[in-house]
Amino acid sequence: MLNSNTAMVGAARDRRSGAGVGATGGLDRWAIAALFGGALLLATAPVPSGATAATTHVLPLSPAGECALVLPASGVEGVLGIVGGPLGSGATADVVLNYTYGVSYSSFDVSTGSVVARGCAELENRTVTASDGAFAFVPPVPKSVCAGTPNGTVCTTYERDYGPIGFEVAGGAPAGYALVTKGLLDNYTLSLVYELASVAISPAGPTVTTSVNAVTALTATAYGATGSVSTLAPELSWKVNGTGWAFSGPASGASVDVRGVDGAAVGTVTVLASAVVDGTSLPPVTSSVTVVAIATAIESAQVNRTSLDVGGTARVSLAAVGAAGFAYRASVDPGLGLAPIAASCTVGGASEGAVAVDCTALVTYPGAGIAQPTANLTNGDSTADWRFPNVTVNPRPELAVVPTAPAGYAGLPTTVEVTVANGSGSRPFSLACLAAGAGPPTCTAAPGPSWSFAPTYPSPGNYSALAWAVDADGENASTAFDVEIAAPLSLEAIRTSGGNASAGEPLGLSAVVAGGLLPLRYWWNASSLPEPIASGTSRSDGAVAVTVVPSAAGVLDVTLAVVDRLGTVVREELLVPVAAAPAVSVRCVLAPPANAVVAGTPVELAWGAFDANGAPSPEFTSTAELSVTAASGPVLAWVNASGAGPLAPFGGGVFGVPASAWIGGVLNVTVTVGSATTVSVALDGAGLPGPVGAVDLVVVPDRASVHLFDPAVARAGDRDNATLWRVADRFGNPAPGARLTVELDFGGNRTDVVVAAISLPGGASGVWVNYSAPGAASGEVTVEDAAGAVVLGPIEVPAAPGSAASGPAIEAVATAVPLGAIGVVALAVVRRRRRSRGAESDEQALRALAEGRAQAVELVRRAGAVDLAGIEAAWSPAPAPPALADWLASLVADGTLSAKLGAQGRAQFCLPSSAAPPQVTLDPEALDRSLRRRDGDLEDDRPGDGPR
Repeated sequence: MLNSNTAMVGAARDRRSGAGVGATGGLDRWAIAALFGGALLLATAPVPSGATAATTHVLPLSPAGECALVLPASGVEGVLGIVGGPLGSGATADVVLNYTYGVSYSSFDVSTGSVVARGCAELENRTVTASDGAFAFVPPVPKSVCAGTPNGTVCTTYERDYGPIGFEVAGGAPAGYALVTKGLLDNYTLSLVYELASVAISPAGPTVTTSVNAVTALTATAYGATGSVSTLAPELSWKVNGTGWAFSGPASGASVDVRGVDGAAVGTVTVLASAVVDGTSLPPVTSSVTVVAIATAIESAQVNRTSLDVGGTARVSLAAVGAAGFAYRASVDPGLGLAPIAASCTVGGASEGAVAVDCTALVTYPGAGIAQPTANLTNGDSTADWRFPNVTVNPRPELAVVPTAPAGYAGLPTTVEVTVANGSGSRPFSLACLAAGAGPPTCTAAPGPSWSFAPTYPSPGNYSALAWAVDADGENASTAFDVEIAAPLSLEAIRTSGGNASAGEPLGLSAVVAGGLLPLRYWWNASSLPEPIASGTSRSDGAVAVTVVPSAAGVLDVTLAVVDRLGTVVREELLVPVAAAPAVSVRCVLAPPANAVVAGTPVELAWGAFDANGAPSPEFTSTAELSVTAASGPVLAWVNASGAGPLAPFGGGVFGVPASAWIGGVLNVTVTVGSATTVSVALDGAGLPGPVGAVDLVVVPDRASVHLFDPAVARAGDRDNATLWRVADRFGNPAPGARLTVELDFGGNRTDVVVAAISLPGGASGVWVNYSAPGAASGEVTVEDAAGAVVLGPIEVPAAPGSAASGPAIEAVATAVPLGAIGVVALAVVRRRRRSRGAESDEQALRALAEGRAQAVELVRRAGAVDLAGIEAAWSPAPAPPALADWLASLVADGTLSAKLGAQGRAQFCLPSSAAPPQVTLDPEALDRSLRRRDGDLEDDRPGDGPR
């Protein structure tokens, strides 16, 4: 009931509004909006006895119908008391109490007499307590009132007062107190209850700092308005906000435990204190603190040495931060399987709930290896770890000397390299020294781990030396060793034994070596030899000798190189003049060609002198005789020698060779033979070291350059003639097979006939020149040899009266002529325009003939075997010249090409084989008729085998 009445009082306080009521207690111009028509109702009410004048407020009408509880006519009474707090009993006198109550009403329309509204109006008035806090009053009932509305007149009547009554202290309850109402209808007990003023959290805020993962107890205490602890027993409830925060246990009661995990954000813990007095809830009070969880963190750490010797000590230190109010301890794990070591820690420098923690530890390593020390710092709730850099624990330093047994030369610096064994000692080294065994020690502060010293020893001998070094740990290491000192290596000039050097003769060489570090290695080399003459090892000073045999005359470049154990090299060189070895033989070094040569062609021959080893003797010279003879006797010959010119003939085919003709031990000659025969060329003379074999030279006639002589006329006549002419080359040699061209020019038409010389009895050779005038026209006959020289004519053939001739008729004979592989007689007739007799035209024709024959031979060589059509198709540039058939016939005639019958009876041309050609006789008449038929000459002018 207390709670509901209190709520009613509060509701009345909230709804209080409007104008004040006059001293008479009536409603003074209080406007009540009727539910229907909006009429304003005015009412007044009397002031109850025993009460002070008060203003009565008409609260909004309620359409809920009749009021609930009817107050007695005697009115309401009650008492105001004080519960707790500093107020005395007199504080309840003359207290103005505002109260609210209900009055039922009804509103009706005067014009219609109908009720337009009915309900319960809530009214407000006041009363004043007596000296003892008592009060009594009768709530006034307003008078009926009518009011005009836009639609007419509405009258409202009030019947009586109703409860329950709601109370409040005018102007509010005293500070720190709340009004509590208890009662119903006509009797009420009012109490001023001393309420909760604040609640405080311990540890006091605004910020409470703790350690990550630590459980922190928070305690709440409620206080009254005077600041003293509340006598009430409030209910305390807790709440925490913030990521990573939670209560450990219930979130209620005077004390709670809160915990922030690693990574927790800033949090807020709030406590709410609430109390209920006589069933009435007092206004709650709250308090909050900020909570911060500090993680233990190592901010920096170091180990003072990362390299030390076995047995050395390293100092480990770390600087950290953590939450204040905690005890910190640290341990160091040295690594290398050693047990953890407790560190010594100090705490200080607290700031904003955090403290600085500094810890140190000393670690001693009894064995070598790579250690990985770590540290752990904790306050029991929050832990931090640290991994230090690797610590290299080195074996104690060990020194070595390179080389292990140093060596050098007296009077010169000797290099001694002192080095620390790999993996031993701590870097950097502070000192390294060498006591060389001669002179004072030498020291250096270079950091190492290797040092180079260069002591100089005064004389050869063995010395005892000592080297030592001090590493970064202060560890001293030393090593003793011997030093071998020798006299510097030297080599005297090379000497020869015996007389002058000659090619092929043994030559002794020697040189004296002294000093150096034994053993010594040496090499003899000569410029003429690809490999060393000799090499070996010497274990003492003294002479080093070798024997060499020069292979040729000239200058022999001999070197001797000596190397001692230290790699020092000394070298001497000697240039030895070497005379040539005597010649023991002369032989032909450039022989004549295997094939026959044409008479008058120069042939190069050479003879060289050689010593017993087969090497050339370039200094050889001697007079000699060169004979050029045939089996039948002397021949026509000329000899020229390089350096001497033409050799003088002695007669009988013998020529004198002067000594000047030998150049560099070689005799070069050119032999030109005019006789067509097999010639023997031999070199002889008393100055030659031995017999020299002869060489043979086969000489054939020069068939290209011939002349005609001694004609034998078989048929005489100006216009019809047959004559056998003897043929010889320019040296007078018979020339069977020589080709001649008979040129006939009649009536502006020229005809060339190629005929070949034939063998005649007695070894001579000849050629038939036959011709018959083709008609009455005049003409001329000319004969040329293969070189293009005119050898006969021109012979003028006079004209004869009669009918015009259709063309010349030529008779040529060649019998028993061996020509090439199948013995084809070259007898070709070609009609062409008369050419100019000028020298330029002759030269052009000869050039065309030579080039055409050469190209024809090349085409045959490439093809192997080919007919005329194939040669014409391959000719470049196309087309093939008209004289191609003549050229092929001449090539077959002189044996350059061979001809054979191929498929379908066609002649195929090829290069001749090496086998001896068969002897074939050809019917010239049949060949001539065939050529005439090919050329379209239908005349039946048939040459015979001789004169007709």
